[in-house]
Amino acid sequence: MNLANLFNTKNVINNGARCTLHRGEVVRYVNLPEQPIAVVMCNNTDQTVRVRLGYNNDYPQSFIIAPPQESGFSAGHIYLMNPALTHNYEIALALPKDIEENASVDVYLISSFLPFHDDKIQNVAVPFDEDFVPFQGYSRMYCTPQFSWYLMQVDSTQKGLISLFFQDNKVKIIGLNIASHQECTFRDLVTIGSGMDTNKVTFARQESTRWQYEFFGSITQVVFSPILKVDRAMVGQLSLLTKN
Repeated sequence: MNLANLFNTKNVINNGARCTLHRGEVVRYVNLPEQPIAVVMCNNTDQTVRVRLGYNNDYPQSFIIAPPQESGFSAGHIYLMNPALTHNYEIALALPKDIEENASVDVYLISSFLPFHDDKIQNVAVPFDEDFVPFQGYSRMYCTPQFSWYLMQVDSTQKGLISLFFQDNKVKIIGLNIASHQECTFRDLVTIGSGMDTNKVTFARQESTRWQYEFFGSITQVVFSPILKVDRAMVGQLSLLTKN
């Protein structure tokens, strides 16, 4: 089923850029790269919003996106896919016509390549000198590590902060300041969709304000992306240390 035939197409986007959808609107993302991609959905209102997603010729899925103040998490929902395996390079998202008139959701794509040339997503290069780099919501932090061991450290006091980490063909979903009883709800924020190998997806929940991760570089770009509304000030900081 083609969502574009059921709703008013607002945009056709080829760079993963952030788009705000309102009732009855659809956005199509085209020319998707052959790598794991996260489709990020964030609720802009104080009410629950239903989003429909169509990909890989499957029947459109519906996701209920709770407002952040109700769910306790910074992200509404994340759909993971991999066009390298589906060979399907287009996805559509829509807000139905039968929902509240003021419904509004921000959607965008994150991967080791996306988004690019998007002034609504802050792209920040991370140095290898252990200096902390501050980050805001709707941002993407990247670097290209050489063949060496690295230690990444993320600090944030934001409750329920959800972030994504991309390395090679793997995706790690990080949750900071999340209590143990929220583990199941945290994992429910993510749908492992078409073409995405479940063995390539891991979850890291921290009850504390700090996440540390040691990894080996492979001269391919790695990406860390915190998910939080863009109108917030600095919500955390990240550092990357080259280990001898």
